[in-house]
Amino acid sequence: MYYCLEDKGISIVIYIVQDEGMAYSNLKDFRNKEGLSCQTVSRNLKYIEQTDATTVIAARPSYGTTIEMVVSKKSGGKTVSL
Repeated sequence: MYYCLEDKGISIVIYIVQDEGMAYSNLKDFRNKEGLSCQTVSRNLKYIEQTDATTVIAARPSYGTTIEMVVSKKSGGKTVSL
């Protein structure tokens, strides 16, 4: 799915963030890493603010994803939730 979207000229935020060395999916606990978590959230929200649309594919509720959806909507982006 990602490759199909990229072929159409649509940028995928998760890939952009990973390319900049901000991939922390292997880190399960941010409690003792306040600076890192603040930097990660700030960077991700900056990208979300610049998007035209946000597509959310989620199997369970997430506070972070909800915040990203709100930020997208407030910055004029469309939000699609699956």
